[in-house]
Amino acid sequence: MEGGHPHKPTLLLILGKIQSTHSERLGDFSDLENSILNLRKAVELSDDEDPHEPTIPLNLENSLGICFEHTSILFKLKDSISNVRESLDLVAHLSVNVPD
Repeated sequence: MEGGHPHKPTLLLILGKIQSTHSERLGDFSDLENSILNLRKAVELSDDEDPHEPTIPLNLENSLGICFEHTSILFKLKDSISNVRESLDLVAHLSVNVPD
């Protein structure tokens, strides 16, 4: 695994989810930006062996969607759509490769 500790993508996922929730509840959008940065890093570091791998892009999409709702910045919406597509592809790939 690139980037050091094998659990780093999962830890970044958890941190990003906490930051996103904090941002929504308190309206602190610096936390939302940090959430997006941490979730993007988690996407970069994750691999097919990580059991949380399919959920990382979905959580990134969620944070990008929230950001779009509050800022109306379209390029973040495009990133969000791209992440949803990637997540759906991963879920489809995993469901095909699940042993009986």
